[in-house]
Amino acid sequence: MGTTNQYTLHTSQGCTASRGSVSITGKPGSSAQCAVTKSSNTGCAYQDTDARSYGQGFKDANGGVFIHLIESTGITAWFFSRNDIPINVQRNSPDPSTWGSPAAYWSSDTCDIAQHFHGLSLVIDSTLCGDWAGLEYGTSGCPGTCEQAVADPSNFESG
Repeated sequence: MGTTNQYTLHTSQGCTASRGSVSITGKPGSSAQCAVTKSSNTGCAYQDTDARSYGQGFKDANGGVFIHLIESTGITAWFFSRNDIPINVQRNSPDPSTWGSPAAYWSSDTCDIAQHFHGLSLVIDSTLCGDWAGLEYGTSGCPGTCEQAVADPSNFESG
């Protein structure tokens, strides 16, 4: 994954990544196949090009906001660093038409959004140093190991 955030869809058969005619800032991942199979759980991803979206860059920028919009025409994902959060978001009146190009977009041209994404619940996973996160920590740009970072209480202070 490197030192930026990655947006990934994991679906059943019949869904592949396509940005259609939407201009995005992210880079396509290694696979356009979104379906999870017995031999592959890669999904279809876009890698954010903003170094502030992950790891040390995210910490140095004092975090930020990730926004995902699911519509029948596609799924869109944006990231805004703390100092770049649109005023309409800050005022609880989000207007995606004013936000510029998203980091990622999956068009309904190659993925039936209504078929693959319905009855959703938001799940925030705070697993620290798990199988995936523990392995990725070394590429995050953060110092030491994941275990050392989690053991240091100063890493959990709000500022």
